[in-house]
Amino acid sequence: MKKSQKGFTLVELLISVSLLAIVSLVSVNIIVALLRSSVKAQMAIDIEQASSFVFLKMENDIKKSYNAEILPSGKTLTLYQGSPTSPVTITYKIAFGASDCSSANMGCVLLNTIKLTDDTLVDEKPTLSAVSVDSASSGFTLVTASGKTTAVNITIKFVKPNNSGAKMFNAETTLDTTVVLRGSY
Repeated sequence: MKKSQKGFTLVELLISVSLLAIVSLVSVNIIVALLRSSVKAQMAIDIEQASSFVFLKMENDIKKSYNAEILPSGKTLTLYQGSPTSPVTITYKIAFGASDCSSANMGCVLLNTIKLTDDTLVDEKPTLSAVSVDSASSGFTLVTASGKTTAVNITIKFVKPNNSGAKMFNAETTLDTTVVLRGSY
């Protein structure tokens, strides 16, 4: 009498394990791709928010100003608002290094002495929301007509610092605009 044995054969087990491995590999690749695109999107959002905030603030202040001066370095912009008899002075500075910013190798934009960009460090590494300014590629220039300052040209390069040791993604944007001073149009 022959007994009927129940169970899986070795071939059936090998096929099911192979199918499981293929499905797992495809799933892991999809998850990794989703995470990478999420990180890239977040980096782009951080830079966009920081650059929009800084530019809107500068543009608003320049439009309210009747005169502007720039230091020879091209990194400090002084705006004069109000009236010439009682001016209100506003200073923007593209700074770099630990004296003005959070780290020796990060740049920031200052309004008087207040940082407009987030360059926060935790354990000597930039936070996920940190955005740096490339001071070498950033600056201010004056536009003059008939010997009178009429507008300010702003060029600022925002860079997303790499907060991990790995060099995965680079995110940067350069914004360049010219804003007309009050009363010069």
